[in-house]
Amino acid sequence: MKHPAVSGAALKIIMKEFFKVTDLKSVLEYSSDFPRVETEDIPLDESTGRILAVSVDADVDLPDFTRSTMDGYAVRASATFGASEANPAYLTIKGDVPMGESPAFSIGSDEAARISTGGMLPVGADSVVMIEYTEAIDRTTLEVYRSVAPGQHILEKGEDIPKGAVLVPKGKRLRPQETGFWPPSETRRSRLLSPLIFHLPMPIWLLVSLMQTLIAATQNQVLQSLHA
Repeated sequence: MKHPAVSGAALKIIMKEFFKVTDLKSVLEYSSDFPRVETEDIPLDESTGRILAVSVDADVDLPDFTRSTMDGYAVRASATFGASEANPAYLTIKGDVPMGESPAFSIGSDEAARISTGGMLPVGADSVVMIEYTEAIDRTTLEVYRSVAPGQHILEKGEDIPKGAVLVPKGKRLRPQETGFWPPSETRRSRLLSPLIFHLPMPIWLLVSLMQTLIAATQNQVLQSLHA
């Protein structure tokens, strides 16, 4: 059985209706006509490509302490202002900052502490002088040949990601970049081994709703033209 050919007038009607765009507010009103997509708990290593059902927030600051980004000496920047090779600043070496340990001392206005990249800044220090611009005259006296600004050569606590920040928003399709982001925190690991994930990508119902609107509008017009 052959279907009647669509007339030029009917085709114009179809194309005219096709290019009528439904605004987002109207499309969203159709959401109640579709069942809510179920969620499920799945292991983190199986979640790539799935849609996150709940936002994931940072439960710690990253980094979780202020650290040095250079090998050198932790100081108060104000103690180095004006320092040069011709006129060095002289500071008292308070001690060393062992890697992975919290300093048991603080830094005063004319004091310094040896520190390695990644070391925790002592209380009172606000910058790090690179070791290339210093010279230890003896075990307790340090010459500084270049000034530093507050915050120079350090990474502040929470500078990368502050506690409470949204790491991954709900509705995000998870990629290796997101799933590989967790840990290092043990708390994050336990939370994210079983995230709530949509079975299907959330935007699908929007597409279906939009297509139904377009089909309903054009179908009636075409039928009327064919039977005119």
